[in-house]
Amino acid sequence: MAFLTHIGFAGSRLAVPLLAVDQGGGPFVVGTIVALYAALPAVLALPMGRLADRIGYKLPLLFGTSGIFAALLLPWFFHSVTTLYFVASLLGVSFMVFQLATQTLVGAIAGPEQRSRNYSLLSLGYASANFSGPAC
Repeated sequence: MAFLTHIGFAGSRLAVPLLAVDQGGGPFVVGTIVALYAALPAVLALPMGRLADRIGYKLPLLFGTSGIFAALLLPWFFHSVTTLYFVASLLGVSFMVFQLATQTLVGAIAGPEQRSRNYSLLSLGYASANFSGPAC
């Protein structure tokens, strides 16, 4: 699941700015759209991490996955630069929440002797998806 969601996220980091250029967006528009992928997660990461520690991984995992899915479908139905601003923000926040929940889950599913192996496998999944996402 982490691999597939990251493929969508990584592919959208390439596709959404290109769609903005296709819709007539200039350098400022494209730059702000790209910046929104990281701006909100940078501000919200610490509070969301604390919240995820309190409520567990199930709700953040559900929110992150459904948010990524919805954000990837929005440009298909609504063709505007405003939609792309919202998509970039939603993708950034949803993937941040998904990643926090996934890391919490990976740390919780095994004992200390298996923890480093689990995190290594998760990292390999993210790296593979980051490589193949823009190619899809």
